[in-house]
Amino acid sequence: MGFFWGGAFTHYYLDSKIWRVRRDAKLSQNLRTASDAAGAN
Repeated sequence: MGFFWGGAFTHYYLDSKIWRVRRDAKLSQNLRTASDAAGAN
């Protein structure tokens, strides 16, 4: 049971770190530019 909860909490922790990039305006702008260029192909 501890293994299951450890995996779940690790997922939530890493997910919070990944989505933190939404707060960085310059990074967000760069990511949108990259996705717009990829969609144009």
